[in-house]
Amino acid sequence: MSDVNIHPLYLIKFDDTEVPDETIFGAEIASKRFEQISRNWNAHLFVKVASNSRDDVCSGSNALLASDYDALAAQRDEGLAREAELRKTLAFSDENQIRQGLRINNLREEVSALQQRLAEAEKWVVYRWQAEVANRPLVNVHRRSLDETWRQVMRHMGLDDRALCGLTHDELLARPGCADGEQPS
Repeated sequence: MSDVNIHPLYLIKFDDTEVPDETIFGAEIASKRFEQISRNWNAHLFVKVASNSRDDVCSGSNALLASDYDALAAQRDEGLAREAELRKTLAFSDENQIRQGLRINNLREEVSALQQRLAEAEKWVVYRWQAEVANRPLVNVHRRSLDETWRQVMRHMGLDDRALCGLTHDELLARPGCADGEQPS
């Protein structure tokens, strides 16, 4: 922020060139002094900004009238309020982007974990089929129902039971040489 925001200097400039100009610190003191002077002298009150001139003397063309200072201060405050609002909006959108990025990362992690669990479930269901079905003889009364049940589980999981386990119980029985209930070789 500039010096105008904190404590501006005020310049009382006299029309009479023989009377020296006065520089006063603070708006209240400058207003009181201007009231005292303006009764007897033709003078103007200006807000002195540090960048108005090189030699630190306000020239009439660069100085602000004190009456204009309030309007400029109000514009400055309005601009600062808009800037703060924009910063909040940008911070909010940045925060939303960060949140969305975190959500995406969390979703990726969840998908990865689910894929890993699915691969483990696939191994488990094939292992269970091999343990409960594959080694049973074809004449076993429970083999057909166990074979169908585990294959249904595989299909429900989206797996290809024929690729994982081969022919079904009924297809094995229908093969030549299995008429007597022997295991096919």
